[in-house]
Amino acid sequence: MTAFRINANNRIRLLILFTAMASVSFFSAGAFAQLDETWTITVNGQSVQVNPDGSFKISNISAADLFGPGGPGTLADFLSDDFLRAVAVRTFNGVTQYAFSEPFQITNGETFVIGPMTFTDFPPPFPDSLNIQVSEPVLAEIGQTTQLAVTGILADGGAIDVTLRSKWTVYRTSNPDIATVGQDGLVTAEGPGTAFITAVNEGATSVTKITVVPGDPLTTIEGFVMAEDGTPVDGADVNIQPMDLSAVTGFDGSFQISDVPTELGALSVDVTKSSSGGLLIGVGSRDITTFAPGMVTDIGIITMKQVLNILLFGDRVGERGILEGKLASLGHIVVNQAVLPTDISLFDAIWHVSSDTPLSSSEQLRLADFVSSGKGLYLTGEKPGCCQSMNDTVETLLNLILIEPGIIIGVNSYQVPGPYPFNQNAMDGAITTDPNNISFWSPIVAGGIGGLGLLPDRNILVTGAVEGNEVPVGGVWDCNDLISGAGRVVLLMDVNWFPNGNSVFEIIENIQKFLSKAGECGP
Repeated sequence: MTAFRINANNRIRLLILFTAMASVSFFSAGAFAQLDETWTITVNGQSVQVNPDGSFKISNISAADLFGPGGPGTLADFLSDDFLRAVAVRTFNGVTQYAFSEPFQITNGETFVIGPMTFTDFPPPFPDSLNIQVSEPVLAEIGQTTQLAVTGILADGGAIDVTLRSKWTVYRTSNPDIATVGQDGLVTAEGPGTAFITAVNEGATSVTKITVVPGDPLTTIEGFVMAEDGTPVDGADVNIQPMDLSAVTGFDGSFQISDVPTELGALSVDVTKSSSGGLLIGVGSRDITTFAPGMVTDIGIITMKQVLNILLFGDRVGERGILEGKLASLGHIVVNQAVLPTDISLFDAIWHVSSDTPLSSSEQLRLADFVSSGKGLYLTGEKPGCCQSMNDTVETLLNLILIEPGIIIGVNSYQVPGPYPFNQNAMDGAITTDPNNISFWSPIVAGGIGGLGLLPDRNILVTGAVEGNEVPVGGVWDCNDLISGAGRVVLLMDVNWFPNGNSVFEIIENIQKFLSKAGECGP
């Protein structure tokens, strides 16, 4: 049985007492004959354990009553706005089992009897989330209508149409003087302004924006999205803010968005592109201040900047933090953690920032596979006096992937003195000039690298000097140097350089720019 009352703040209070199961709509096993003390039952977020005889009582359950059958803007009718449902769950013989009622609304001053419950070994097919779409988010006439479409996303990833009230969806509007919404999701323009329409189903919600601009001579926005190298960007999401108008670019990078207001002031066109795995890989934007009312507004080319997903790992927390800030300021997405994760396939570049911890055999193999897949890897080496165990594992990794092995990490018994000029011939100048001209590196103490040859060898990135002899303290390799024919690697022989020197940011930017082109062969 269900008893309830209305209070001053338009919240229905109810007390549910389930005395017996009169009938059951589905049995998955004989043990489901009725509820007992092994079940926990929930109504609108409030849970209790069922009694041995199958009865239960839930107090202080509230349900909103803010509007009547005409929807938001109409008087409250002593009927709960949203549909409620009783859901029970237990674990039986190691199997999670469920029981749920049909949706119901509660009415003030009357008794409600919960009907038959469905019993199942599977989670109830209720939406975990909602996706709301609107056919025309901008309405230019009073009385103009547009239809909402609401999709429920289930726990298993499946999708169901829950647009209609018969699917238990309830709609709300933030301002009925601007836009009203019917029981089945039909929106009507009432006055100028912006209203937010909310769909609710089984506790899941989604919101969309409706803009009403009576008499506005709408325009169509069109343009192109291009990458930094001038190639068209296909499949990028284009959104006009604050209107929530959107489109997807075609194979030639073009897009077109119609019914854009011209009398609301400046608008912003934001562009994003994600990988098949859902990671953001590109962004761009353009402000619009001038429109062609009633015609096409051509905004030209929006250049999309590449966004990389970069992993930082290693035992140097402070240096990782500095590096994270600088890479993030370039617009990249940075994951900063001590340990190399098992799956590194979704990252575009990895920076190894360590001084003491050797790379395990498994880590060496994962990093070798990462580079072989056409990705960019930064490695840290150190002076041999402190850190040779780590140097040895970096050396093993490099010689595993290089066409010409024989690299020695940590030559000269302790350190290589400076100054430390960049080799302007490294990678034919690509890494020292793009996008900044970098001349000197500023480590605290650098270790040496053997097996690289002599200047102007293109694999020597930085040198120091020992007794007048130039000794490499930085190395760089691209696909031409790697057994796989793909990938790029940079090695610098000091972990303390990130906070040191005036050109640190420019050096980081150049290295990352070089690593970001690891899918290309050559500079």
